[in-house]
Amino acid sequence: MPQLPIWGTDKSFYGDIVSLGLGPTLKLCLDAGCSRSYIGSGQNFANLVPSGGANFTRGSGGGTGPDDPTFHGTPNAETSNEYFSVNGSQFFTISGSNPSWINALHKNNATATYVMWMQMGYNDLSNPHNFMGDANLAFANVGITHYIIGNGLRFTMSHGSSPVQILATVTTVPFGSWFMYSCSHDEAGGAGASFLQINDGAPVTFDGAYTSPSSSSATYRFQILAGGNDGTPTVSGSQVARVAIWNSALSQTDIAAVFNKTRGIYGV
Repeated sequence: MPQLPIWGTDKSFYGDIVSLGLGPTLKLCLDAGCSRSYIGSGQNFANLVPSGGANFTRGSGGGTGPDDPTFHGTPNAETSNEYFSVNGSQFFTISGSNPSWINALHKNNATATYVMWMQMGYNDLSNPHNFMGDANLAFANVGITHYIIGNGLRFTMSHGSSPVQILATVTTVPFGSWFMYSCSHDEAGGAGASFLQINDGAPVTFDGAYTSPSSSSATYRFQILAGGNDGTPTVSGSQVARVAIWNSALSQTDIAAVFNKTRGIYGV
């Protein structure tokens, strides 16, 4: 049986974040276990942030199809049994155009924090698999990509010319188990101001400065469990339950608070 967290009035991931005082700069919050985010059927995976302007749809957005992640669980139960699974060719795509805050993620002076409760299906030592972004891990494109290769989760930026800039890698992925991936990025923060982390493990700090960042909008619509343009989706057997993005760089203390508030659901 999954462990249950101590909840306030709102049982959702959004409610947990707001209760920690981390709501003001939150732009995206998706929660498979909250019926306000996903009702248990249909295509819409709704953003719980009222001002976020970024709902997502299952698949590429063309209606029901083989690229739709599969929902598991009971709407509004908020346990570890509520999640979406994928078969290696399934993902979510933002509905409509990227809002301005997404198109700013790859630009000069960008600040952002990305958090995802997920499972990775298996370790592919040879091929990269995207799990979030809008540049599809290609140097000719513009945007950001989070991807996995082997046991390394990486955060990268593409600015329209070679090479793709790999900013950081964290290598403690617990394959087949729930974990919380977090990336806090401050482009102008200098050495050590940005970090990647899995659960409450040692953070990998890095200088978040972009090399020649583009001022253009991202090349593709933002995707979850793929990297834009349906490119190289997350490996088969992977699962996602909760996603949050802020347009500010949260501190290590903030990330620890989010992890400790939500870890009980997943028995971590």
